[in-house]
Amino acid sequence: MATNIFPQPCWSCRGPITESVPFCPTCKIIQPPDPTQNYFGVFSIDPGFNVDNKHIESLYRELQQQFHPDRFATKSPTERRFSMEHVTKLNEALRTMEDPLSLAVYLLQLFGHTVENSSKPPSDPEFLMEVMELRESLEDLDLSRGDAGEELDAMRDDVEKRCLNEISELSNLFNDYFKNSQDSILEQAAKAVDRLRYHNRFLEELDQREEALY
Repeated sequence: MATNIFPQPCWSCRGPITESVPFCPTCKIIQPPDPTQNYFGVFSIDPGFNVDNKHIESLYRELQQQFHPDRFATKSPTERRFSMEHVTKLNEALRTMEDPLSLAVYLLQLFGHTVENSSKPPSDPEFLMEVMELRESLEDLDLSRGDAGEELDAMRDDVEKRCLNEISELSNLFNDYFKNSQDSILEQAAKAVDRLRYHNRFLEELDQREEALY
């Protein structure tokens, strides 16, 4: 993780700031986002995969009100810029927290684990074969058939279940990592991320086929 940048003075009044705070404790002027603060720090919660989305959304609304550009419309250009930077980081944090795949990738990166390029084929030969078979089934499906819609629904149900299984496995793996901090656990999590990524991609392709059908 990045080294803490504090203490440092307020950019406006030069008063002391000893920790990451959005507003100067002396002059109350907005401060720039802390570049070392991760997305969990944005919401003041502990790192983890099992986030409470309702709680996150509530925190998001509170923070969004604090930093909304409308509140800084008559302020200095610097304050308006910092407002936008806070909102941008807040939005990025929310999007990451709400998507299991994005959150898993972010956690792996946070723990210093290199995430494979998403354009590469799966490294697991057995899983690669599964992916190829799924895609062949989708490509070979004749959309003019009367039961084509049912076939697409069955494929969707199957792959969505696989996604849920991968998410469940990721939850267990990250819980184990917080207890043991073993690199081998992150390796397993990276493979689960790989599988989840390809399942999500297949669902996107399935969406396209359904659009062509209907």
